[in-house]
Amino acid sequence: NDLFNQYRRKIKNGENVPRPKVIFLVCDIALLEQQVKTIKLNTGLNVTIIKGKAAKKSKNDYNEFRSMLAVSDVFVAIPDVIYKLLSVGFLRIFDINLLIFDECHHCDSNHSYNLIMNEFYYFYLSRDKNAKLPLILGLTASPLKSKITNNIEETALKAMTTLCENLNSQIVIDPELKFDNKSMSSIIIDNKEEMNEREYIETKSHLTHPHYPILYK
Repeated sequence: NDLFNQYRRKIKNGENVPRPKVIFLVCDIALLEQQVKTIKLNTGLNVTIIKGKAAKKSKNDYNEFRSMLAVSDVFVAIPDVIYKLLSVGFLRIFDINLLIFDECHHCDSNHSYNLIMNEFYYFYLSRDKNAKLPLILGLTASPLKSKITNNIEETALKAMTTLCENLNSQIVIDPELKFDNKSMSSIIIDNKEEMNEREYIETKSHLTHPHYPILYK
């Protein structure tokens, strides 16, 4: 919510920055409307559902999609739709400022989450470490996809490490962490030592991209 509110303040203040784009991915199509209502209620941003038919291949469909992209702030979709839009060129990974993966523990193997990361995010990152790639936020209440019965600590660590690598994670954090009225993003980026009320795991330093100041200034 803090990240969404930063976007809202940028828009309302009329600051001379590119209109930020947030894509919120959910695995269950039944949750699309629910997420739209929640985001609107908590942020006041323009929220649009991207449906499967958006990824047709005609010029008119492309122009219609790009027009829709220009006027909304947050887009909610299932990952298969976003993967297809990226694949046909209607959407570019560089169009996105913040990419949110709900139930991010699915980001493995041939799941669309993992395909988006590997074929677009990591594809461009491997060619240009300063590429204007989106900030990634993964959400999950169950980071381990299956019950562990043997070598619990080792298996859990391996699973978490793999998930963090797949999402290029900077940090793993307890969502109930208290921030003492400070911005979550400013603490994560600038002041990690203040995150002392609950444990967190720093995985590795995230690459700094030129467009990130849009989020944090």
